Amino acid sequence: MNQKTLKSEIQFEGVGLHSGELTKIILLPQEPNTGIVFETEGVRIPAIVDYVAQTTRSTDIEKDGKKVRTVEHLLAALLGMQVDNVLVRVDGSEIPALDGSAYPFAKAIHETGVKEQDASPRFIRLAEPFIKDFGGEKLIAHPDKSFKISFAIDYNDNVIGRQFRSYEITPEVFLKEIAPAKTYVYEKDVKKLLESGYSKGGSLENAIVITDEGIKNPEIMTFEDEPVRHKILDLMGDLALLGSGRIMFSVYAEKTGHRHHVAFVKELKKFLIGGDPLTIDDILKFVPHRYPFLLIDRILSLEDDRVVAIKNVTYNEPFFVGHFPVEPVMPGVLIIEAIAQAGGFMLLSHIEDRENKLVFFAGIDNARFRRPVKPGDRLVIEAILTKKRGSIVKFRGVARVDGQVVAEAELMASIVKREKNS
Repeated sequence: MNQKTLKSEIQFEGVGLHSGELTKIILLPQEPNTGIVFETEGVRIPAIVDYVAQTTRSTDIEKDGKKVRTVEHLLAALLGMQVDNVLVRVDGSEIPALDGSAYPFAKAIHETGVKEQDASPRFIRLAEPFIKDFGGEKLIAHPDKSFKISFAIDYNDNVIGRQFRSYEITPEVFLKEIAPAKTYVYEKDVKKLLESGYSKGGSLENAIVITDEGIKNPEIMTFEDEPVRHKILDLMGDLALLGSGRIMFSVYAEKTGHRHHVAFVKELKKFLIGGDPLTIDDILKFVPHRYPFLLIDRILSLEDDRVVAIKNVTYNEPFFVGHFPVEPVMPGVLIIEAIAQAGGFMLLSHIEDRENKLVFFAGIDNARFRRPVKPGDRLVIEAILTKKRGSIVKFRGVARVDGQVVAEAELMASIVKREKNS
């Protein structure tokens, strides 16, 4: 499996759903590892969550004062059709609404074709489950071997009511079951939306209009449960803001919208892992610790300034013999030590002559312990480099169990030359 781009350019033209203005876009093939990038008035805006400008009724991105509105349907199509690298050149302020769905985009990608590139794709995985509850609306993500979305909505009326759909996302499933689902609006909200500057390009041809009596324009619908399918489409567009790649986790959403999705994606980034995990054999090559004081078992993700490691806590840990025999609890100082070892691995992995270097503690600040760690727990440890000056470094560490923070601290360390007898 390799990265993919378009075989040739694709053009679209139409009015923007909210601006009502005529807009034209061109999708251009790009080199590997480019990702999805929008270009407007000479400014290039990567399709990542850091550039989200607003999430009311759509997802808009902005950089250097230049904005592109309503990117979610196109992003959903690119994600659903597994296109990793493309430049979207925008002539106007908004992505065209077309028929109010992602189908015209997905169909054109399918017909134009994609080509594999000489580069492996980025796999977007989760280290552990993550739950975001907004008080009535919620999103839950958990590790999986493929990309799955389940969505539930409930409008408490006699027209839409409660709908639920669940899919394992593949290009075939997206094109047939999700992409054709059009956007929808309650007729009673239209006037207020127009007064607020939204839905100026909406019509009975590109939006399902819901009244108290029923659907005003059922002839444009593809599915009986089109609203929940469109919600899945919107969620996919917002999840695409994690960056290009193959999403390998499952998401359950309940009654959420763009605002919830973007907030979710921003926090979800903390739980992502990438690349192939490094095993205990790799760890032993980098760190000097050995039994019974080696406190990391695997490296899930390694970057220049960030590492994610795990420590599987078992009843056989030697420290449980005395801490405590009746109520075994992992000593807090050893959780901090595990964080330090993860950070030390990160530091040593990026320096030359690492075999002759050691990482020594120089200080610990703002250490906090939130809950006990017991046998059977799986510590997920994240260390992020915050400052480096010569041989002195600082990093922030957080240890979690089942997504809940159990300990955190700010650490300072010194990289020193190993003595001959060390």
